[in-house]
Formats: sequence, C-alpha cells, structure tokens
Amino acid sequence: MNLFKNSLEGHPKTEKEPKLTDVFPLSHERISQLQKESRPENEHLLIVECRHPDTKYNHQLGQASFKDSDITAKGEQQAEITADNISSILDNQKDIIVIHNTIMARTKNMSEIIRKKLTESGFQILETMEDYDGENNVGRNNVSIHDDFGEPIEQTDFSYSRYFRAMMKKLSEAAEKQNKEPLQAWTQGENVPYLEEIQNVNQRAEKQFKAYLEAEEAYQPETNGKRLVIIQISHIETLNDLWEKTSKGSYTEKKSSGPIKGEMGLFILPTNEKTDSMEISALLPYRDNENYKLGYNKKTASYE
Repeated sequence: MNLFKNSLEGHPKTEKEPKLTDVFPLSHERISQLQKESRPENEHLLIVECRHPDTKYNHQLGQASFKDSDITAKGEQQAEITADNISSILDNQKDIIVIHNTIMARTKNMSEIIRKKLTESGFQILETMEDYDGENNVGRNNVSIHDDFGEPIEQTDFSYSRYFRAMMKKLSEAAEKQNKEPLQAWTQGENVPYLEEIQNVNQRAEKQFKAYLEAEEAYQPETNGKRLVIIQISHIETLNDLWEKTSKGSYTEKKSSGPIKGEMGLFILPTNEKTDSMEISALLPYRDNENYKLGYNKKTASYE
C-alpha cells in the first residue's frame, strides 16, 4: 500500500508552482490580516474548508473499525496547528460554530481536535442538524467506490476494502503507464475501474455552496446575532476542484499542488445577495496573501 500513501502525501517539486509541504503556525501579522479580510462589512457566512490530516488509511484497507483513530502522530500535529490557526482567526464573541466531517474516521478525528480547541477557547458550537447532515451536506461525500455492476458501495460495507484495494491496483497501473502519480492521473480524467469519474465528483462538489447557504438559513434562529462559521473537514477528492477554481489553476492535483493534508481555506459567502449570481471571496492562508474571487450561481449551483 505504499503507492496509495505516496499518491496522497506530499507533492513533487514543480518549476511553476511553489511547493507547500506541510501546514504551519501562521504569524501574528498574517492572523491579523486574515481576521480583517475574512470579516467584511456586508452580511456573510464564513466557510472553513479543511482537508483531513495525515492518516493510516486503516479503514479503507479494512484493518480498523470506524470507532478507531485513523490519523498518525503527524496528523494529530497537523490538526492541532490548523485548529490553533482557526481559533486565532475567529472571534468567540462574534462567531458561532458548526463543525461537520465525513463518515471516514480521519475527518472525524480532526473534527474532534478542532472542537476541543474551540471549546477551550470559549466558542459556542452548535449541534449538527439532521436535515443538513444528509444529502444536502455535499462535503460529506468524497469519491465513490463502485462494485462490479457500477453501483456505489457504502464505506461501512464489508466489501468496501476489497474493492478499494482492487481500484488502487488499477489506478496505479494506469498512472505508471502515464508516468504520473495515481491521484494526478485521476484528476486529469483517467477512467479507472471501481472508481467514480472525476467529472461526477466535481459536479457534486460544486453544489456545496448552495447547500451551505441553505444551512445558514436553517441555523439562523440559533446564532443569536453572531456570524455563522461552518467548518467542514473533507477529502482531497471534493476539495481539489475548489482549490483549482479558486486559484485560477495554480493549486491543483493536476499539477501535483492541490490541497495538502491538514490544509484549510476560508470562503466568504454573501448572504444578502438578491440575484442568482454572487461573488465568493476566498483566502488560502498557507499558500499566499491573495484575496481570490470566485463567481457562483445559486440557481444552477455551479461556478461562473
């Protein structure tokens, strides 16, 4: 399973893009800048998108239950660093928090670390609503593994690890022929048996911001006048396209520079926009000082 580990950890050096190898504590100056840029004067919702930290992948390999921890010591450190950075950027007097993770334990592990840090820092954290906990929470879905008949397999199904191993073998073979890393080959459109096509994942992930806006309305009665902050811990499969669209193609697994483990991005969604089109402001704290703009259509739930 070394191939799978290498395909999802770190990034080879490229001549065109800066290499980000790990998350790190942000400076006081950077924190101050992010505090200002992530809190515009207009009414808005703040989304903190995080990729899960370094993991053992024991669940997908069928070597552990979903109740066991699935992150490494390095992963715990990455989660702690990002949790500290999030706590420093937010304001416990002005923000109220909702934390979501996928079914996979590695995202749950990071969620628990962030929850503990924010609770200790005096933040109020709302319980997850059931109607946002299911299909509407697009961030909960990473890539699907399919059986021999093309049907998605639940991650808790006993056959999941068997098909996962078979998929990784097929993916590694396809990537080797192209002299690419497995994840890079898949994000560039390589069709792999048992693995959902990248186009489907990207289309599903585009719907997330519409779901977040709907969630903001549902949570509004509980915010008590504070800004709602949704922290979503997800997987590279659903985050890569967002990083790519945000950075105008600079940060993507197609160039082996997609979101690394433990990385976070800040996305500011206006909540008082009357038209279908809106402009999302985006910050990638570990990458650069840019304030990116991302067009989004609420009606079609797609980027513009």
